[in-house]
Amino acid sequence: MSETVGNNGAKMKEINIYLYSTIKGGKEKNGAYTYILETATSKGNATITKTEKVEDMTANKSVLCALIAAMKRIRQSSYLVIYTDCHYLVANTRDSLGKWSRNGWKTARGDEIKNPEQWKEIHQLLMPHSFEFIVGTSHSYYQWMKKETEAAAECM
Repeated sequence: MSETVGNNGAKMKEINIYLYSTIKGGKEKNGAYTYILETATSKGNATITKTEKVEDMTANKSVLCALIAAMKRIRQSSYLVIYTDCHYLVANTRDSLGKWSRNGWKTARGDEIKNPEQWKEIHQLLMPHSFEFIVGTSHSYYQWMKKETEAAAECM
């Protein structure tokens, strides 16, 4: 991790965001999510971790909520590297978010998008940042996050 040059030529702090949810599938369930924020400081790497229990959410919505919670902790324009196994988050952020915003948060067919409040908030939160996604479960925190989040979900 280091500083990166953003689109406007300014130096940006690099922040890694790791996301995990116990909820799987399209049905609403109870569960938990965990996020980790990680960045380099003059004293070494710093991390912030939070696990949150959630009720009556789909897997997709829980990951959107995890990203929102993590991004609300970021106080300056940064280069974000977002680690997730949620293809819904990645594909829609890359391919649809701008279109939805311009189209009144409707699909190309004119239907309301799923999870509109979360997508509107993610759109606003991402605006000052540059970002990329890394999709998968091969990062160094994955096993710890899975264990921590599943333990929290069991306490519901």
